[in-house]
Amino acid sequence: MKPAEAAVDREKRRELFVAAACEYLRHLPPSCPWRLDVVSVYYDQRSSHPQIEPFPNVSA
Repeated sequence: MKPAEAAVDREKRRELFVAAACEYLRHLPPSCPWRLDVVSVYYDQRSSHPQIEPFPNVSA
C-alpha cells in the first residue's frame, strides 16, 4: 500500500488545479500571486491527533 500523497501525481495535480484553483483564481485580481500546496492527513483511531504533512508549492 502506498502513502496517500503518492496518489497526488502529476495528472491529479492538474485535475485539482482545473477543478478548484481556476474557480478560486477567477475571483482574484489577475496580478495576485498564487501557489499549489498538497496536504496529507492520516488519522489513526488509536491516536487523538491526526498526522498532517504539508507539501508546499508543488508544481501543477
